[in-house]
Amino acid sequence: MSVVEPSRTAETVVNYRRALKYCHHYKSFDEDLSKLNRFWDSISTIGSINQDLLQGHGTPLLESMRETRSNFTSLQERLLQSLVGETIAKAKSELSFFAQNTIDILIRNLFERTADVGFLAVDEIVRDFLQSEEVSVEQMRQRLQAYTQKYSVYDEILILDQQGKVKSQLNSSNQIEIPDNPLLRQIDQADEYFEFYGYSSFYPQRSKSHIFASRIYTGQGEGQQHIGYLVLFFRFEDELSRIYQQMLKGGDTITLLLVDEKNSVISSSNPSLLSVGEKVDGFNGTLDRPIMLKNQEYLSVSLPSTGYQGYMGLDWTARALMPVSKALDVPLQKKRQNGSGDEIVLSSSLSQIYQESHNINRKLRIVTINGKSLAARLEVRTFVPILEKIQDVGNEMTGIISDSIGMLSQTVMGAVLSDCRLYSGLAIDIMDRNLYERANDCRWWALAPTFIEELENAVKGDVGSQQQLESTLKYINELYTVYTNIIVFGLNGEVIACSQESETSPLSGTLLSDKTLIADTSMISNPQSYAVSDFCPTPEYSGKSTYIYSAAIRNESGLPKAGVGVVFDSEPEFQAMLESALPRDSFGNPIPGSGGLFVTPDGLVISTTSTEYRVGERINLPLQITRLRNGQSYEGVVNLDARQLLLGATASSGYREYKTTGDYENPVIAVIYVDPVETA
Repeated sequence: MSVVEPSRTAETVVNYRRALKYCHHYKSFDEDLSKLNRFWDSISTIGSINQDLLQGHGTPLLESMRETRSNFTSLQERLLQSLVGETIAKAKSELSFFAQNTIDILIRNLFERTADVGFLAVDEIVRDFLQSEEVSVEQMRQRLQAYTQKYSVYDEILILDQQGKVKSQLNSSNQIEIPDNPLLRQIDQADEYFEFYGYSSFYPQRSKSHIFASRIYTGQGEGQQHIGYLVLFFRFEDELSRIYQQMLKGGDTITLLLVDEKNSVISSSNPSLLSVGEKVDGFNGTLDRPIMLKNQEYLSVSLPSTGYQGYMGLDWTARALMPVSKALDVPLQKKRQNGSGDEIVLSSSLSQIYQESHNINRKLRIVTINGKSLAARLEVRTFVPILEKIQDVGNEMTGIISDSIGMLSQTVMGAVLSDCRLYSGLAIDIMDRNLYERANDCRWWALAPTFIEELENAVKGDVGSQQQLESTLKYINELYTVYTNIIVFGLNGEVIACSQESETSPLSGTLLSDKTLIADTSMISNPQSYAVSDFCPTPEYSGKSTYIYSAAIRNESGLPKAGVGVVFDSEPEFQAMLESALPRDSFGNPIPGSGGLFVTPDGLVISTTSTEYRVGERINLPLQITRLRNGQSYEGVVNLDARQLLLGATASSGYREYKTTGDYENPVIAVIYVDPVETA
């Protein structure tokens, strides 16, 4: 038997009796044991009345029986306390998982927006539009449309002049009458960009807008003149709706909230329970102090973001709530008929109770045997049925205790399997969301005027053009830190410029190693298309395996004349994604023995949290996993490399337009598992 040790809290000790009103399955154990205790008392009373028949030898015997009965009663209390404690710990762990990942998924997305606003603010066409009449209002609007065709997380973009007057906008239905001067002052005071959530007269039809904004200058560096503002409107409600849908999968047991620094709800997965604008208490809902909502008690966990690459976002927290009745009334599962090796005792306390119940019953058996021997020697046969009944009660008590622990073990094993499946879905969703951004980045940067204008001269050896390309690439890479390099290359594969040049082994002038990627880039037919390398070792990533995303830089006729490739820093990024999706205890630490993998259907390891596997090797996966189609999931007890694992797996299904529109096919499966042996 293996042990999964949850945390212990004072509230489980104090309130387990109160909690039993919700724990109907545990309550039945309590009632059965109490009934047997009463029966034991009745039998003991009869024994006391008849003890004179034992000619003075009955007192020690009855004392032993009373001591055994007292031990069983104490064990009953500890059992119920432990069962309730296990259930509460499981509920808290689940709520923590949902709260933490709700806020962290959002923060990962918003981190990308901080880079977007910085790069679009230095877009040459945007600058030219504000400084001259060479770029028309219609051309500027088309430029913004091209941007949101790739970065579909925005539904409005404003280009403002120095006074805050709208010069161009994406959404013509947004009727702006007056500038948002308080917002402009805050943008002026910000160092690089300004993030804001609230009402803005720049989108008067909305009660709240989520904005990323920056000043626009004539150029980069010191001494440049301020000429306007860029304001991006993030699709806040749409994104939270997608997060809730992914996290909850249509279930209604848990409610997810996003709460601001004033404890006001700014987003809710269940508006009928708590809607936007309502206030919530700052404390977590516990069994001692549950939150009352609509005449129902709720447990809750509230957590801030752990941040992403130093970005923490606004002062928000995510809160997960679950009715106390749903958290505690967990249907118990019976022991499997074929359950070899799948018994999981949840904690050392339950394991100890299990052993003690058998030890007590073993001692009781010795007492009854001695009692029968004494009765036979004294020829007091009327006392034998009393002893046998007490032994029967002891056997029944031991059986109830064993059954309750065994059924809870099976129930939790089922919950662990379900969690592994749920967490694998989260891991693959995080991966899809991240790589969606990679496809967007290379396509947008391929439209950068600098690349188009300086490319020809750089190819001819013009040092100034070469330096301009490198300067632009370095600036981009400083904003978008998930890349180890950004490369501009010719259709013959020759590297023209890159963001990270090596002094000892220069990349410029050499040929890219992936001929297939070069060929695919040269055949890109429209600005919405892109190419991706296979996941394999490449010199551009120091011989390690990664993906390189690329898009075509086009000439005036729209034909590819070069490419821009982004080398994704897959090793730390993928591992961080998997680690964020591992099952955790109520302290927020990964459960011992848990691990995660990103794999292809043929078993190629893309990333792993365990030293048991290596990136680039192939492992033998069960057919139930390799045959998963897009979005499908699996959970089960699986033998993998001579280990029996509780495992969940989910196949990639894409995010927004990424891998959902026929743009790109790359089946990847996320696997999350728990090894019960390591957990013990």
